[in-house]
Amino acid sequence: MKNQSLSPIDGGYFIIARKLWNSHISLMPPAYRETWIWLLSRANHKGVVYKGEKIERGQCLTTYKEIIDGLSWKVGYRKEHYNENHMKKVMKYLRSAGMIVTRKTTRGLFVTINNYDLYQNPKNYERTNEETIEKTNDEPMKYQCDPTINKNDKNENRKNTSVTKDINNKKKTLYKPSKEDIEFNKEVYGEDHFVSQGYSEEE
Repeated sequence: MKNQSLSPIDGGYFIIARKLWNSHISLMPPAYRETWIWLLSRANHKGVVYKGEKIERGQCLTTYKEIIDGLSWKVGYRKEHYNENHMKKVMKYLRSAGMIVTRKTTRGLFVTINNYDLYQNPKNYERTNEETIEKTNDEPMKYQCDPTINKNDKNENRKNTSVTKDINNKKKTLYKPSKEDIEFNKEVYGEDHFVSQGYSEEE
């Protein structure tokens, strides 16, 4: 059978760097990552004029309602969603982490993704792609599980109360959730989510 050229995929694409899973947001509740990825997907890849507002590359014009609807999910026939208070806490976190800048307008919330050009330029990943291919057959990537780690090692690691990861043989202290984050997490995901992750309000 002859190879057939595929048609372009509708809707375009955006890039999510693997290093996301080694960042502070990887330790946050799912709503934080969902919101961040949703904003990336909505940001313009080129400048346009929308509803009389000039929107540059890496920016989007949205509302809390639109974000909430975009992140809704189904439980059986019932539609579940975050409330506006939850979403405001998430956006506040993204601002404080330096990931976005927001501005209120009469038409909604104007969001700018910081460092959009850096992370959404495929050329910035070319060297990484070559290194990834070379390493694939030789050793597990740092995003994969080390096959030499046994169950006892994993149990021992769970006993370690410090929230750190060994990245490139250097200890890097990761984000420690605030009391506000813990309260948010309890409200959305249940009382014991942070406890199961090894965190507590006393820390």
